[in-house]
Amino acid sequence: MRLGGALTRAAIAWSVALASACASGGNVHLPGSVAPRPEVTDKVPPMSILWSATRRLTWADFQAPPQMTSEAAAITAYAITYEATCDGSSLSARIVSAFLPEQSWVKPALLIRSPQSDNALNHEQTHFDLSEVSVRRMRKKLKDLDNPCRRPPDDLYALVDPIISEDGEAQRRYDLESSHGRDAAGQAKWDATVARDLRALAKYAWDFR
Repeated sequence: MRLGGALTRAAIAWSVALASACASGGNVHLPGSVAPRPEVTDKVPPMSILWSATRRLTWADFQAPPQMTSEAAAITAYAITYEATCDGSSLSARIVSAFLPEQSWVKPALLIRSPQSDNALNHEQTHFDLSEVSVRRMRKKLKDLDNPCRRPPDDLYALVDPIISEDGEAQRRYDLESSHGRDAAGQAKWDATVARDLRALAKYAWDFR
């Protein structure tokens, strides 16, 4: 991953695309999360759904054709997009997590299985919520800086890059410890942890509706 442009009056941006496997219930073995190569961009992907506390995911949002040969029952794809611009000594940053409907899918068989369907959708929502925790940590990191516009772009990148790496590791650990949503106790633990982290970072929330 790299940064483009200079910090003064130029945007530096990148987008991290992450795809996460979800559980289907039953005894199907599901793979862990997949992290494609990061894409450098300052654009929020078209047709994406920005994270919101009031706008929760539904299965209708999962619009990509399902990969029937995959052992996963559904895939959540999202992007973390970062853009920062300096105007003199003032830093303006826009960091968002965006769900990607056209890259996310669910197998039809899961949709007719209740309560497995509801449990799986909750599992996917927590993947998305977990990405928002990472986004808020990035916002906090930049907000807490003294004189950020005096720093070279590589310095700002170095500050938030570990959070992006930690997001990928947290997503993989979440799938492992919840058994992709099949372990009710593990899922409940992660749901509570992510909700707690969102509350702790509420100061750094932007609610898109």
